Amino acid sequence: MFAALWTPTGDIVHTDGTVERGQEIIMQNRIVLFNRREYRGSRHSLLLNMIRCLSRDIAVVDGRWDLRGVLDAKGGPLPIMEGQATLVVRRTEEGWRIEAYRYTLKPQPADPAPPRRPGSPDPVIR
Repeated sequence: MFAALWTPTGDIVHTDGTVERGQEIIMQNRIVLFNRREYRGSRHSLLLNMIRCLSRDIAVVDGRWDLRGVLDAKGGPLPIMEGQATLVVRRTEEGWRIEAYRYTLKPQPADPAPPRRPGSPDPVIR
């Protein structure tokens, strides 16, 4: 079960500042999200690449995440979303569990300016 990755009081803080706290809320919100038409075929991956043990039972874990296969309102593919993630994990009787999950969202590249036609005037900037 996905929610079992978190401690009972674990949380996710999103880039907009909203907080999901506790296994049950995290699980309910993932069910709602991935049942939405635009997320049904999507895949969320997390690659953990650095672990720093702060004590015998607490560690900080850094990695990269991405979300692929999300559709727009018309059913077309959206660009891959990606960013960095940091987790605080705690050793429990059941194994290592997430206490806190934070992530960044890599900005999407801006649309390039359309090519200028030869001989066209420069735009006026005021």
